[in-house]
Amino acid sequence: MPLEEIIQRIQNNSSIHFNFAPALIAGVRVTGTYDSRDPERSLRLLLSSTALDFHFDSPRVLLYKADARPYTICGRVMDPQGNILPLASIYLDGEERGTESDETGSFSMKVQTLKNARVRISYLGHLSRTLLAGEWSHGDCLDIELMADPHLFGYEILIQDYMFRGIEHGKAHGATQLHLDVLKEEYPRAQEDILRCTQILPGITSVDGSSTHLNIRGSTPDQNLLVWEGVTLYDPGHLFGMISSINPFMVNSVEVHKTAFDPAYSSRIGGVVDLSLTDDLALKPTGGIGTTLTEVHGDIHLPVGKIASISLAARQSLSSIIQTPTLISFSDKVFQDKWVNSEEDDVEESREIGLQEFGFWDVTGKVIIEPNAKWKLSTAFTQNENQFEGEGQFVEEELENEESITSRGKAFSLRLDRKWSNTFSSALKFVQSDYAMRESSAFSDGDTIDVPEQTLLTNNILDRRISLNNHWRGSRLRGQLGYEWEWKNATFELLENSIFLATQEDYHEASSAFHNAMASLTWVSDQHTIEAGIRATYATGVSSTFVSPRISWQFAPGRRWNLRLAAGRYFQFVSQLQNVDDVNVLNGIWHLAEESNEEVLASDKGSIGLTFESGNFMLDVEAFAQRVSGISSLTTGPTSMIENALGKSRAHGVDVLLQQELKPFRIWLSYSLLHHQFRISSIEQDWFAADNDHRHNLTAAVVFQHERWTATTSYGLRSGLPYSPVEGYQIIDEEEEEYRLQFGNLNSERLSAFHQLDASLTYRSTLPWSDTQMEINLSLLNLLNRVNPYARRTYLLEVDEDDQPDLFTVEKNHIRRTPQLLFRINF
Repeated sequence: MPLEEIIQRIQNNSSIHFNFAPALIAGVRVTGTYDSRDPERSLRLLLSSTALDFHFDSPRVLLYKADARPYTICGRVMDPQGNILPLASIYLDGEERGTESDETGSFSMKVQTLKNARVRISYLGHLSRTLLAGEWSHGDCLDIELMADPHLFGYEILIQDYMFRGIEHGKAHGATQLHLDVLKEEYPRAQEDILRCTQILPGITSVDGSSTHLNIRGSTPDQNLLVWEGVTLYDPGHLFGMISSINPFMVNSVEVHKTAFDPAYSSRIGGVVDLSLTDDLALKPTGGIGTTLTEVHGDIHLPVGKIASISLAARQSLSSIIQTPTLISFSDKVFQDKWVNSEEDDVEESREIGLQEFGFWDVTGKVIIEPNAKWKLSTAFTQNENQFEGEGQFVEEELENEESITSRGKAFSLRLDRKWSNTFSSALKFVQSDYAMRESSAFSDGDTIDVPEQTLLTNNILDRRISLNNHWRGSRLRGQLGYEWEWKNATFELLENSIFLATQEDYHEASSAFHNAMASLTWVSDQHTIEAGIRATYATGVSSTFVSPRISWQFAPGRRWNLRLAAGRYFQFVSQLQNVDDVNVLNGIWHLAEESNEEVLASDKGSIGLTFESGNFMLDVEAFAQRVSGISSLTTGPTSMIENALGKSRAHGVDVLLQQELKPFRIWLSYSLLHHQFRISSIEQDWFAADNDHRHNLTAAVVFQHERWTATTSYGLRSGLPYSPVEGYQIIDEEEEEYRLQFGNLNSERLSAFHQLDASLTYRSTLPWSDTQMEINLSLLNLLNRVNPYARRTYLLEVDEDDQPDLFTVEKNHIRRTPQLLFRINF
């Protein structure tokens, strides 16, 4: 509770009067109770966790800032059974001053600090304790008991505060977990877009600068698995990926896997991003309302009696009300190069853009019923929709274009948990994901009723799964055994209607059932965590069985070092086509393998990592390698000029993170080296750079925190992406005016490097009349307004007056300088 409010209550209900400078208590919060029978003792307890002290001369109380004073921090560290704990770490939180307990468990150090300075005592395999320096005010040495960590034996060795507070590294199979309730305090932008937030982790980028099109160590977006409450998401984006459709105010934690992952996850060959809502019952009504420069939002969390709770949240775009600078910047980036004309050198001058309307909304909910400690029933749903309507007029050709794009996504999860004993539990789950996209485009001359050319494209995918997982956990060993039945259905339809050519129609529907058996075993000791798992899948579509083993090992020889290894084999049965008969599709078309094993992607990958921690410094290095077979030129997108052909890819590299905390600053520097190549069997050229081969990726960030303010600055530098140079064109049929572009070596040239400087400032305050909190965050993306290209495309357009075709080249760029704003009230 704010100290200012407590003081006001004391003054209103007693004769005591406080004297203090208002700035002295601004933002100070305390816990405890006030006993009017012993005001001096009550005040001392209330202020014990603050940097404040007082002089009591009844009825007046003078508050002032306490000075640093000498303390002798001493004592003995042991467990509850009295066993001594040598080499325990004792240090001032946030500072480099510290010591270790000796062979008798004893320690002693002299410090000059404030009474509320936090002294942290930690020992591997035990829960840390934090005491205040003021507890040593009387000069006595303390016996300190550390409880054994119940989550260590049977769980992983974790690296805390990885990059930011609220990020843990070293979860199952070496995963990284983001706890949103903690992370948002130091990295406020996590509340704006949770998927964009994952891109701060080394090895994760987005080639096109979007929120949802993630590239994890070279993988294409469709090769990564996005999971929401156990449901696979096929298009978790608004405004065609620029904004995540996942409501960040409902998400509790995010778990990111870059190499190995649990066999319970569905089949993908890239990484995994697993988003979870809270599993805890709401104890009191809470919620929030707010706005950004893209949408308005609100959420509420309500208890229902003592055994249930319900959470609801919704967001609606602002585009129907106002075109904010952020929405304009995002739409300009998405729809650049949407229509091209050959008559002018400048594509913007060759057409007049008329109506462009777009909007989106999403709604999310979760219900939890927990009648007792043994049973829990939870259900969650989310639904989102995107709409775009556009009109354009080509001046020279007097052609008009109308285009409409609609996409809808739905996800539903129903889960029943049963705890049979303290060591054995089961989970029965049903989930369904439904995605639908429709794009229509029509060209006309504006004078006739007939429509000269019309295109209709639809894509739908339905995914249903039923699973039963059994978990067993002992003191050092835990296991999992489960079965999952999965059914997928994907449909695609392309209809082209023209008065010049015969109507062309392409319809394809594929269905497949998957029987998955998965098992895993984890063994944990004081220094080791070994996890082995296997997933066996029988796919009815291709009538084959696929076995995916995986293993990971973590070794902590001391409190400063952590070594980890991971390897596995993975398969994928669904992917996205990037080029469909030259239709300008903003999202890829989901396609399901159904005929042969050649359509199934297979990947072998592994990694080795090392982490060193000392005080407030951390170094983390991880090298990785991956080989993929069964890729298609239509799924990887390396080239619209290559017909659908199978090939393979290889990627290797290293991720490095340096982190240093110097109160009130936190500084980190990350570097990723990626060498990603393709090889297509139908062409003579050997290995060539992949489209998403960001060879060098460097990011630096500085976070400054002071009372209610948080400031963050980050700078990103990446190598330019590769592209294939155009050397001219080839005549196919001169009379029919048919020509084809001629390219040089595939992806042998590179675009200019990517540079981007971002900055944000956050202010938080508790409103004086209640516990309601206000938060304002202002960010500027691409502060220097740099032009950063991410794609280069050359068009072969109609024949000019000299009976020669025109070549037109366009570069697609990331967003220019873009403001972002978050204003939110939490109650």
